[in-house]
Amino acid sequence: MEFSPSLKRFPWMEFTLCVFLGLAVIALFHPGLMTNDSILQYDQALHGQFSDAHPPLMSALWRLLNTIVAGPMGMLIFHVILFFTGLFLLVDSQAVSRPVRLMAIVGITFWPAVFTQLGVIWKDVGLSTSFFLACGLLANNRLPRGRVGLAGLFLFYGVSVRHNAWPAALPLCAWGVDTYWPQMKWRLQKLLRLLAVVGTLVGLQVLTSLVLPVTPSYFGQVIWINDLIGLSVQTHETLLPATSLRPGVRWEDVVKAYRSEDIDTLRPFVALTRDPQELHQLRHRWLSALGHHPYLYVVHRWNGFHQWIGLGTETVMNPYEDQMWANPWNFHFDAPIAFRHLYHYFYLWRDSFIFRGWVYLLCNFVLCGWAWRLGRRGAVLWVSLSGLCYGMGYFFYGVSGDFRYLYWTVMTVFISAWGMIGPEPDAEHTEAGV
Repeated sequence: MEFSPSLKRFPWMEFTLCVFLGLAVIALFHPGLMTNDSILQYDQALHGQFSDAHPPLMSALWRLLNTIVAGPMGMLIFHVILFFTGLFLLVDSQAVSRPVRLMAIVGITFWPAVFTQLGVIWKDVGLSTSFFLACGLLANNRLPRGRVGLAGLFLFYGVSVRHNAWPAALPLCAWGVDTYWPQMKWRLQKLLRLLAVVGTLVGLQVLTSLVLPVTPSYFGQVIWINDLIGLSVQTHETLLPATSLRPGVRWEDVVKAYRSEDIDTLRPFVALTRDPQELHQLRHRWLSALGHHPYLYVVHRWNGFHQWIGLGTETVMNPYEDQMWANPWNFHFDAPIAFRHLYHYFYLWRDSFIFRGWVYLLCNFVLCGWAWRLGRRGAVLWVSLSGLCYGMGYFFYGVSGDFRYLYWTVMTVFISAWGMIGPEPDAEHTEAGV
């Protein structure tokens, strides 16, 4: 593993800087920005009635936080604590000079692709900050061996706030197994322990779904509908069942409204169903279409994916949010002067490489390959693989292209790069750390 034991003295200056920046982020984004997804989740939190269209654990936690701090502020503070605790533990994991660690804290915090997402109450931020803290715990060898179990708790929260979190979580689970049993080689016994860890997290997810009153929405059908319409446009056939269209909608209008990069243009035309027979028919049509048109499916998926990651496009799709959306509770955001100045600067970079997802996918790919080539098949490999799998997963199930969807992929670049700057600890140090 690539992270070295830290200096024995507690890094008070780094800790103080993280606390100061955390308070600054809370002050700049107060009370926390909300968009349509945030508003729907907050409404569920208020009423205690959850839908699986948004994984319910975040709304349930928000309901609890609401008893302490009403509105989005509680969740904003929670995300900020996760982020800066993870950042502190991460920078403390390397025995490098204090100026380097201080510059890393400031640089990562104010990197536009990191900072602009942090103050918005999104499940993408919940996943990324909880995974970030888990990585900070796993990376910091000065902490006792029990830190692995605590990291598992934050991994559980991360996989519970986004349906597509598992491609990112599996490599991190492998890193956790590596950290807890550092002398064990990757053979059957270690693989079985990884399966046990994954099984535990899945079991906790199932238990959560049984405890919380969740109304099934079968939201996954959105992917099937998006693919069927995209393939219909290419084949000039009507592959989508009529039951997935709203009454009175003409197919010609659906084709005209279709955009490969954003399913939101189809909201006025398509209808989601909870009927088991209609769901079975829709799934059968989707599988049949993929079987008959595999090449066109790849073309259709690429047409959306390359725009979501900003590859070959003039502009970036929705790089960040800087306003509070209208909401029934009249939460509003008065941007401080410092916020306006910062975002004036960020605006200059909104269509640059900083907000293009393909840059971070490429960085993770390079870091992953570099770690493998150097034989450093520990933290850097697992973290960069996590970011790569998470981002590439959207090729198969993405339906729209907000930059926030790649937030974790962005953060993994910084975690992996930090892991590469220090020497690989020897077995003695590894044993001392655990």
